[in-house]
Amino acid sequence: MKPEDVADIPENILINKNKLAMKASFTSLLCVAVLLFGQSCTKEDAGSDPTPMESKTGNERLADTGTASGKLFKLQVTSFMYGTHGLQISPTSTDSIIVLKSSLNLDAFIDKNVTVSGNMVEGYPIEGGPALFNVTTVEESK
Repeated sequence: MKPEDVADIPENILINKNKLAMKASFTSLLCVAVLLFGQSCTKEDAGSDPTPMESKTGNERLADTGTASGKLFKLQVTSFMYGTHGLQISPTSTDSIIVLKSSLNLDAFIDKNVTVSGNMVEGYPIEGGPALFNVTTVEESK
């Protein structure tokens, strides 16, 4: 449509076309928002499945004995914002990871098999992450 053709169209029709275009844009935007929100909601959010980083076996062992053994590693970017290191209890499963914090220098034990002792930190897990364990002693395993 040429600009000179618009002058021949009654104003109320132009306004209705603009309203329809705005409604269509709003509806499209709303659909995209609903789809994105739907993708972010998972069974984990509903609490029906355990968190992927949590190891029931490892956490139960920690709660009962206060010790656990595994390979220590430095945490990288995670979906939860706590802990400095992790302890992989089983080398074949990422589900057997325990998140650690400590005033000790855990960096000296990165990529080594260790036994840690300490206590579970009350109030965790949060942010959909695993339980947090406060390490009071760490020894390299043989």
